[in-house]
Amino acid sequence: MDAKQERFLTVPVVLGICLAAVAGTATVFYQTNVVNPTVEEYFSYFTLSRLLILTHVHAFGYATMGYVLWALGRRRGLAEGGFFGTLLGLTVAIGIVDVLSWWGVVYLSPLVRFVTFAAGAGFVGGILLSALLVLRATLLPASRSTRSKN
Repeated sequence: MDAKQERFLTVPVVLGICLAAVAGTATVFYQTNVVNPTVEEYFSYFTLSRLLILTHVHAFGYATMGYVLWALGRRRGLAEGGFFGTLLGLTVAIGIVDVLSWWGVVYLSPLVRFVTFAAGAGFVGGILLSALLVLRATLLPASRSTRSKN
């Protein structure tokens, strides 16, 4: 696959990951502010079965998003300094904390929702920053090579 074809594939994949992260954030906002008047009410509908399903789907999705971005970034030379891999590793770890915090809201205390908010924001922010770095390296490869020569 030549560089042009690779860019043609990379850009929509990265934009799709961004769309998934932003749509997930919008869904949470909608569910906790419009459909349900409080966060506590939203989480009150989480049964053990629903938590298990959501945990499985989100843990798999978060790990997949992180891996795909890492693989694309690595192909563009972003893994050389270690920052990109560390960013994605921390992002996925925070995503897992986000998912686990849902269990805390349901079974421990509604106050755990603050962990949920912080971890969710950290995950989405990390994904969007990683995606931006991949897009920059994909669409502006000369700027990366110029920086590394200096």
